[in-house]
Amino acid sequence: MDWVFAIGLWFLFFGAILIISGLAILFALLRGARPNGAILAGSLACGLFFTVFFGLSLMDGKGTGLKEMQGYLDQNLRDQMTALKSEGVPQDKIDENLDWAEKFGVQAYPAWVALTAIWFSFMAYYTLPILFRRFNSRVPAPLPFRYWIIPEPLVFGFIAGALLKISVKYISGPNSGWVEILADNLLVLFGCLYIMGGFSIISYYLQKWNIPLVFRFPLYLILTFLFEPLFCLGLMDVWMDVRKIKFPPLEKTA
Repeated sequence: MDWVFAIGLWFLFFGAILIISGLAILFALLRGARPNGAILAGSLACGLFFTVFFGLSLMDGKGTGLKEMQGYLDQNLRDQMTALKSEGVPQDKIDENLDWAEKFGVQAYPAWVALTAIWFSFMAYYTLPILFRRFNSRVPAPLPFRYWIIPEPLVFGFIAGALLKISVKYISGPNSGWVEILADNLLVLFGCLYIMGGFSIISYYLQKWNIPLVFRFPLYLILTFLFEPLFCLGLMDVWMDVRKIKFPPLEKTA
């Protein structure tokens, strides 16, 4: 029954994150914040929760926290690569995959934590405000996902990551490792945001073309494996405004 207890703890943990994020989002919406501002408020609340949680875990004296989690991810990754070797995968291919996963998985852990906060904020944005609208008509209806636009200034975060990644090739010294880790975190964070932007654009046109829901679901499943086209589409939207909706429609508040 230990696994039941563990699952229950995870549900409580994730439920607490949703509630904290949702309350921050509700507060922001009632203060007149636009959807992007509400998501930012929820993400910051999640980030504060994660900081407190991991900070307390580091103080428990048992060696838990970020260091242990990173060690677990690293060991699990190496175990998987060892399994690939036993299946006859060439060593050079294993080393290449290990290096890639090390950079964009283990070392980019801060970026994945930030993205987790953003994803939880999106879930809270589309669930809790709908429930609270029954009690307070001032809470606006959630913006349909197909109308989401990634704020244009965020493109400079991705550009900074790309420039740092390129500069690593010409930097030698003790600081080059930290520069590459920073670059990887920026690329993971902003790259995933623009992949979400690409999904939003696809969703917009599927709705515009009245594609039946029965066909949308398998299409979305296929798109989850097409990261690069989605990223390019999301990045193009910064300059081309692919959907031609600079000012997406919002429901008027009472």
